Amino acid sequence: MSEHREAKGIPLGTQTVIKGKEEKVVGDKGQILALTSSKGGVGKTHLAVSISAALARKDARVLLIDADLGNGMVSDRLGFYPKYSLVHFLLREKDNLGDLAEETPFGFFLIGGERGNFALANLNYLQKMRFLRRFTDVSRHFDYIVLDLASGINRQSIDFALLAEKTIVVTSPNDLISGYGSVKACFSRFTQLERGISSRIEGYKTRRFFSPHILVNNITDSSQGQSAFEALESAVENKLKSVVSPFSIKMNYLGAVFHNPRLFKKSEKERSPVSSASVYSKVAYCLNSIAEAVCSDSPFRCFDSDKRLQYTIQILVEHQNRLRKRLRQKVMKASPVRIPFLQKRRYPRLQVNCPVSFVSFNKLRIAETLDLSLGGMKIQSPDVLLTGETYDFTLIVAGCPISPRGKVVRVESRAELAYGANVSFLHLPDDHQNQLNGFLSAQTP
Repeated sequence: MSEHREAKGIPLGTQTVIKGKEEKVVGDKGQILALTSSKGGVGKTHLAVSISAALARKDARVLLIDADLGNGMVSDRLGFYPKYSLVHFLLREKDNLGDLAEETPFGFFLIGGERGNFALANLNYLQKMRFLRRFTDVSRHFDYIVLDLASGINRQSIDFALLAEKTIVVTSPNDLISGYGSVKACFSRFTQLERGISSRIEGYKTRRFFSPHILVNNITDSSQGQSAFEALESAVENKLKSVVSPFSIKMNYLGAVFHNPRLFKKSEKERSPVSSASVYSKVAYCLNSIAEAVCSDSPFRCFDSDKRLQYTIQILVEHQNRLRKRLRQKVMKASPVRIPFLQKRRYPRLQVNCPVSFVSFNKLRIAETLDLSLGGMKIQSPDVLLTGETYDFTLIVAGCPISPRGKVVRVESRAELAYGANVSFLHLPDDHQNQLNGFLSAQTP
């Protein structure tokens, strides 16, 4: 029997906070992502789980809904079984859909489904409408809602796919026919719904474009994903675009994920997202790139070698910070007396923004101070600095340069592709120290 992980329920009827994340402003509807495919076995559930985990790592509030109604697999993939599932909501045992959401150990929330339950596999009209109304309420509490839909082209799955801002069609290079089938079925239902609504509602502005996002799974080389997308786009262009006038399809390439069966088996054995089973793998980096594309609406840049190096360093920094946090907690628990490295700084820091430059990996890097003192500074840089390393910095203070030598004592990941670094000054020329002292004194109220 699968090991049950402890689930922590988060009632969504009130405003809630996830530890380490900013509270979502209630009233702002989260972005909905729906993963669909016309056949099983393309890795859709693995991708839904891993994309949810990758988005959660970026400090987003994420809700994954196992909407493969009647054959839910997400709980089995994670070994995480919430107390309530969608069947409790559909059978009116729970009125608030948000009461079903429980936080997983991977940073995102989950509303689970069930396997082999007829009540979930075949929703009637009233059940669908009730689900959609409550779903709208729940979406205000999250930044992203990920729907793992049932495989196939049944109306229920397609309607849920069209509910999303991003309808993500999962396919593979060896089975583009199934991807084409998903796009065709969704486009057909899209045109049917738009015509029906425009005929019943006077003044309704009909949407002309259906814009699916294509995610190519199980690629074997870096160019295969783009090639598969272009082949699928060409087939859609030739066979669908001119058939259903005035409606049209605008395809979007979301990204691609490498084929690694050993890693997928490892994730299933460990009951964890694929990206967590090996954080330094190509697969994990692909998923991180897809999450970045979702967050920023930027093009997929998985195979950029510089970006992959930054990603690897960022993972190392996060791992180092977790270890440091655990050590700090153990020390504080074991020693009630404050120890030197936890004491207040000798020099008070002021929040001032000054341009900073330094050389790293034989390249000139540009940063900015977040706060500054006679003993050190905290900077924000798009380039990561290495903990324990010494750098020669140049700061522009009141229009004049000063040149401290400093040692990086702490690095943390901040905003997207930005890093924070605490620097302790090791050496500062006397005239530069006097200049900095005068500048800071002038800034003190």
